[in-house]
Amino acid sequence: MNRRPPVSDHTPPCSAERITRLAAELSDRGIDLVRVLWSDLHGVERGLVPPPPIRGDRGDEGAPLPTSFGEALTALEQDKALGEALGDRFVRVFTELKRMELARFAQAVTDWEFNEYSWML
Repeated sequence: MNRRPPVSDHTPPCSAERITRLAAELSDRGIDLVRVLWSDLHGVERGLVPPPPIRGDRGDEGAPLPTSFGEALTALEQDKALGEALGDRFVRVFTELKRMELARFAQAVTDWEFNEYSWML
């Protein structure tokens, strides 16, 4: 599995070599679209020079993707460029709502937990 960030400020816009790896299970498609478009604009406006294209799985390079929903929310809160694109208020409200959802999920009993432990009741 490729654990590199899906897009960086150095990703060349409109490039055939661009590979956008979206962690769909941890993301929202609307935010993904804003993130991709904003990263392109952010790089172009600042005249950033893209690195060479990545071929294959080079997961040992760069920052790893979050491995949990909570880590993904923390990464969103810490992302200055995306915070600028979405607006600080949106990021704050979105992450607060998602953390409330995460807390409710943590209190729920999953099918696996029920099947695994209900025989003890």
